[in-house]
Formats: sequence, structure tokens, C-alpha cells
Amino acid sequence: WEGIGEGINRALNILFGAVWALLALLVRLVLPGAPVKQGFIPRRASKEPLWLRGVAVILPLLFAGLAYGVYYQQILKRDDQATQLVRHAQVLVQSAENNADNNVKRTQLTQALDTIRQARALHDSNEARDTFFRIQDQLNDANGITVLYYLPTIATFAAAPSNLTRVLSNENDVYILDRGAQRVYRYGVNDTTGKSEPVRGDGTILKSGDKIDAVTVDQIRQIAWVETGGAATKSALVAVTGNAFLQYNPADSTWHASAVSDAAQWSDPRAATGFFGNIYLLDAGKNQILKYVPTANGYAAQSAPYLPANSGANFSRAVDFAIDGDVWILNGDGAVWRYRNGQRLQFELSGAESGLKNPVAIFTRAEVDTIYIADAGNQRIVEFDKNGKFVRQFKPRAQDGEAFSALKSLFANETKRKFFFINANTVYLANEPK
Repeated sequence: WEGIGEGINRALNILFGAVWALLALLVRLVLPGAPVKQGFIPRRASKEPLWLRGVAVILPLLFAGLAYGVYYQQILKRDDQATQLVRHAQVLVQSAENNADNNVKRTQLTQALDTIRQARALHDSNEARDTFFRIQDQLNDANGITVLYYLPTIATFAAAPSNLTRVLSNENDVYILDRGAQRVYRYGVNDTTGKSEPVRGDGTILKSGDKIDAVTVDQIRQIAWVETGGAATKSALVAVTGNAFLQYNPADSTWHASAVSDAAQWSDPRAATGFFGNIYLLDAGKNQILKYVPTANGYAAQSAPYLPANSGANFSRAVDFAIDGDVWILNGDGAVWRYRNGQRLQFELSGAESGLKNPVAIFTRAEVDTIYIADAGNQRIVEFDKNGKFVRQFKPRAQDGEAFSALKSLFANETKRKFFFINANTVYLANEPK
């Protein structure tokens, strides 16, 4: 029996060596280059059971291959189920798009949304994601939400030290205040393509430490666009610093400084805006709106209060304001206060399906019939008429949802029907649908 066992071991060793040599030859034939001649079958087969070592290696590989085969079949089955669900969701969407009944449309889209979520749970393919975005856009449209489909990026800045806080626009120019880096940028935007580029270099037109006339720029607090009006002033960008107003003339890219003698008395100037040539500061610490009138050489060094001393105003929650003849103050709790000639008017927002949540910016002008509010908490822009009645709301298309994830500032150009807004440290342009 010992002799028989040794013979069997020799035979199995030779057989295993032959199989191994054949496999090695096949591998070398597949690889580039000429195969190397090398003997794999020993001339004298060992009587030791070397084949057991090969079996010890091959069996785990065999079981692993079988397990992978089963797993691969499961993947194919799962992918096929996902594909069928995507097709079903697409049929529902197509039917909803052709349905004139808005209630039935919403029901079909809701079913499609549930179906596509099941599909994405099985296999999150590009087709499934595209269908998911399509359903969300259609559902928003059915729910009365105006979808913004065109959102080109004007500029993106590094997270630190940048902290973008204000965006303004005039004609084809966009101005950006970066309070973190203490800079003001100017970008040119093509209305047709949405392509933007800095006017020169990196777009910086003002930074802390610059010398303007006899004034050294210290802290850049706010920027405002001041239209022509008052005492021979021209439309200009105005930067509010710690001790001066700096006027920027876009035509020749020059700055002019007007020292502010009562700047040391500012308490908490949270926002600035221009109207009819005047500059207005909302000072939350003093519960007052400070008015600076234009002069022949710039602006008055002393402010005049807009509100009477006994107004009882409390601007501790104020986040932004706008002026169109009346003064509109946006509060962080969602309330909007309206003042006329220093007196607060009765005013409330109404009609929106949900209230404002962490609003951050308000925009209106005398020539605009509505007010726009950037509602960061609900990731939307909301439009109201000047009686406070809800008009509509805007959200980006589903695949661009992150563009409204951290709203900060908003500016609207009603003539060109465009929004300019800051989200985190990126400035965007959006076409406002009619």
C-alpha cells in the first residue's frame, strides 16, 4: 500500500504540474511579447504529495469564483429590476407631463418619485438620477414653484479667508464684497452666454490698505449702488469703510473718498443701500437708519436720522433693507416692516404655502412692482407684491439644488430679468422666467 500511495502521489504531481504548465503557457500567450520556454513538469516526479498544496490553493479560488458567480448573477438580477422600475417611472412622468389635471399630475409624479427611489436603492445609475431630477422639476412645477434652469457661475472663491456677503449689478458689471478677504471685486458678464471674467487680474478693485485720496482703507463693511439723484451725483458704487465713503466710477475705474466724521458713533451698521443719490445705513445698535446726502465733492460728513427719536423701532433682528421711496426692513424671523416718511405702516406677508425661514436678503426698487426675498432656510427666492401678497417662488432645477443651500445675498435686474445671488462663497446668475 505504501508503494501504491507513492505511485499515486507521483502521478498526481505530474498531472498537477502539467495542468499548471498549461495554464502558465496560456497566460504567457495572452500577455505581450514572446512566451518564455520553461519546463514545468519535473523529470522525476516526487513521491511526496505535492499536489495537495496545489489543491489547497485551487479550492479556495474555486469557491471564491463560485461565490462571485452567484453574486454577479444577483447583481444582474438587481440591475434588471432597477431598469424595469426606471422604465415604469418614465412612463408615469410622460403621462403626467401630458395631463392637464394638476391634481392627477401630482399623484402620478408622486408615484413616479417613489418608484425611482426604489430603482436608485437597487442601482443608482445615471439614467435613474436623470429621471429623478426630471420628476422633481416636474413636481415643483406642478406645485407652483418656478424652476430656474439656467444657473451659470460668475465666480467661486476659496472657503478661507473669503466670506462673500454682498453682490450688486449694473449693466454688465457685477460687484462682489468679500468681507473675509476685505476686497471688492468687479466682474464683467455676457448677457447672452452667461460667461463672466474679472475686469483685470483677479477682479480686485478695492482692498484693505489701499490709499484713496487722503484716506487709507481700513475695514470694508458694506457696498451699495447709488443711482443718479440729489446734488449732481452720478451713478456709482459706494463702499462703506470704517471712516469714509468711497465712490467708484466704473467709466474710468477711479475712486474718490469722502471722510465721515460721525463714523465713530456707528454701533452696528448691518446693511447699506442707495436711493436718489443718498446713502442709507441701517444701524441696528442705534435702532436708526442714517441718511447721508450727496454734496458737490462727495457726501456729507454727518448723517441725518430717518426715523424720529421716539419711533420705538427695534432693529435687533434686522438682516437687510431696501428703499424704493418707502423703506423695507427684513427681519431674521421672517417679518417685513414698511416705513414711509419715518412712520411704520401696517404690512404683512400673506399667501405663501410656508412662512419665511431664516431670510437673509431683500430687494426692490421704485421701478419694480414686487419685492424679492432670499429665504435661506427654505432654499428659495420668494416674490411678493408691494401689498404683501405672495406672487411666486423660485428654486433651482433639482440637479442644481446645492446652488440654494446657503443663500447670503440677492440682487435683481428686472429690465434684463436676471437674478444675481451668493450661495456660500459662489456667485451665480439666474434667468428669471416670465
